[in-house]
Amino acid sequence: MKREKILKFLEKTFAFSNHNKETNGLILFGKKDISKIGLAVNTSFETIEKAVEKKIDFLIVHHPPFKSEDFENREIKINFLKRHKINLFALHEALDCHKTLGTSTYLLKLLKLKYSSVLEDKNGLSICFVGKRVVNNNFIYLLKKTFRKIKIYKYNNFFKKIAIAAGYNGKPYLINQAKKTGCDTFITGEGHMFGGLFAKENKINLILIGHYQSEFFIMKEIRRIIKKKLMKNVVIIKEKEL
Repeated sequence: MKREKILKFLEKTFAFSNHNKETNGLILFGKKDISKIGLAVNTSFETIEKAVEKKIDFLIVHHPPFKSEDFENREIKINFLKRHKINLFALHEALDCHKTLGTSTYLLKLLKLKYSSVLEDKNGLSICFVGKRVVNNNFIYLLKKTFRKIKIYKYNNFFKKIAIAAGYNGKPYLINQAKKTGCDTFITGEGHMFGGLFAKENKINLILIGHYQSEFFIMKEIRRIIKKKLMKNVVIIKEKEL
């Protein structure tokens, strides 16, 4: 399949061109004719090595190699991919902000929550989605069944209105926004001490499911959609969690 056809499909599905070009879209040009697509959360050395091993020629990642995080490793990774003529395509903000196929909105679906509203980060990006429980279930049981890795800090018994922000978003200002909208629970990948302290002092349940895990589930859904609408040869590259 021609690379341009894949790019058109991804633009139609995710509107990646509306976001930061350094972290969304085609980061590195490789082969024009694509026989296999790979999906991964990170552009880690582990991911790249597995992409080469699996003969992937179009790699879609959530986290591209960031200048601010990878430092000199960024160039090493890019050159590694370049040597093997692998296209590198990123969906960072385009995935975090997506209202139906996003890292956070897909978690709403997994937890059987009905979408209610959206909260923005300090850059005005819609990354935190609020949902209401409409199914009378044991929510803690559902959490533990859904997520292999989980930490639950229980400060109330409600679990009725829940904010979800995948990734590294257990920050006081976001938890405060959730509180102001009437949320009793905040779910994210990872947080820090001040977010945890704010949740505790304001009796907001805080649930941490791990950064990687919080952004991995959407990869399964993207694979399903690509296989159904674009091409069959799509694989997920799973990394060892830190």
